[in-house]
Amino acid sequence: MELLRRALLLTGLSALAVVLSGLFFRLLQRAFVSLLSWIIGPRAAAAVINTLTFPGTVHHELSHALAGVLTGARVTAIHLLPSGNELGSVSMIPPRGVLAGSLSRTFSALSPVYLGCLSLSILYSRVLPLCTTVFPLILFWYLFVSILLHMDLSGADIRAAAKGAPVCLALLFVLFLVLLYFFPDLPGTLSDSLLSVLRAHRPVQEF
Repeated sequence: MELLRRALLLTGLSALAVVLSGLFFRLLQRAFVSLLSWIIGPRAAAAVINTLTFPGTVHHELSHALAGVLTGARVTAIHLLPSGNELGSVSMIPPRGVLAGSLSRTFSALSPVYLGCLSLSILYSRVLPLCTTVFPLILFWYLFVSILLHMDLSGADIRAAAKGAPVCLALLFVLFLVLLYFFPDLPGTLSDSLLSVLRAHRPVQEF
């Protein structure tokens, strides 16, 4: 019973972490636009988020496309320019079958969050230490912030993820159940490993 409880808890926390992260980044984007609107006006603020942070839009949409391809979907169109209320969009046909289709829908819909975190982690740990002069530092932070502001989950993303969520959550529960059975100390091990990685990749700055 304890094993089931721990697996259920890890499943719920994992799903909640991804969804709340996407909503947090959406609130962050809106707060950024609101602040800019107050400073430079709504039109200029919209131009900044639509145009100036374009690399973030590209990263967001290509994350959907990459996750879709890796999970068996067929990408039919990628739009990177604003159209109506959308900054960009990706159209894809999920693979057939309940299992494959659910995995593809959910993982591709949530991809801007986890692939965005991966990209920012690589940038911070591998690229930032190489930026030793002013121009590379400016370019780095421009790219970093652009990606960060577009790691949000839209309403369409959440609806697409929800379609495959029951199957994905069931699979995640079974996975945690198996892992916890063979590795009872898994949560602690993961926490220690994450802390070790963060310490190892922390850039060394000299003053």
